[in-house]
Amino acid sequence: MKTVVVLDLLILGLVAPAHWYASFSAGMALADAFFISGGDHAPWGGLLYLFSGVALLALALVLLIPRGRRVVPAAVA
Repeated sequence: MKTVVVLDLLILGLVAPAHWYASFSAGMALADAFFISGGDHAPWGGLLYLFSGVALLALALVLLIPRGRRVVPAAVA
């Protein structure tokens, strides 16, 4: 179960860097062609970065919290 949570949080955390990587060249092309900033002006970009950062913080917490130990009852003789 912890593996699934870690992988899901990792995917959510890597969304922002992937978005930046995919949109950087298009933004630079617009900035060079039309003399604008080329930045993301949509309000959803900020939410994307916010959720990605929260997911990375949650991932760090999940990885730092130790897993509970199972207590195995002694065998009855």
